Amino acid sequence: MQACTLTIPKRFYTRLIYMQNKAISLTAEEVRKAVIDHIVSYLMQCRIPADFINPRLVFLAAEESYRPQKVFWRALTRDTILEALETYAPSFRNSLTFVEEDAYETLIDRIDFMLAIRTSDELNAEILLSVPEDKRPSTSTKALEFLVYELIERGNYNEAGYLIRDAEKGLSAAFELAAAQLAAQEGRTYETEFAKEATETRHAFAITLPFETEID
Repeated sequence: MQACTLTIPKRFYTRLIYMQNKAISLTAEEVRKAVIDHIVSYLMQCRIPADFINPRLVFLAAEESYRPQKVFWRALTRDTILEALETYAPSFRNSLTFVEEDAYETLIDRIDFMLAIRTSDELNAEILLSVPEDKRPSTSTKALEFLVYELIERGNYNEAGYLIRDAEKGLSAAFELAAAQLAAQEGRTYETEFAKEATETRHAFAITLPFETEID
């Protein structure tokens, strides 16, 4: 089977290399621009038709764009993700609606949920890293109690609710993002589990080329 040979525009490639340089801390605006470019290039490499854009692929494209720094997910909004999708396939909204009436609304709902969870994960990681290493919670139970207390003290009630409802996933994500930031500070490479899955999925699409239709 032949791998995808689609050419990525030079402006996307340049920004992606810049984004992957962990020694550079991006501003919020730079994060947004780099994420837009990365999502576009991800979908281009996968050759995703406009009517097949779905929450899972959007989630993976965004996850592969992640770079470990204090503010990454909190720099993104729904509009950031939609701009990327509209850049990739300007008619994607009509294409989705043609396939399924409420597909676009479902996509919006899942984008909002993804960003809410990941911004919460990032905030939890920030709280963990604000504590000296020798004083950080050493068990899941202590970490949960500590984070919920700190979130409520800061007035982040929604984030506290997310963590309480799914403590195992929330704690795992917080510790993973904290570990990624520490690795970046030390000049080490760290890839999150979601980023690994995103890369594996992209490679699978590039090799099998399941879609041979034109992008609208």
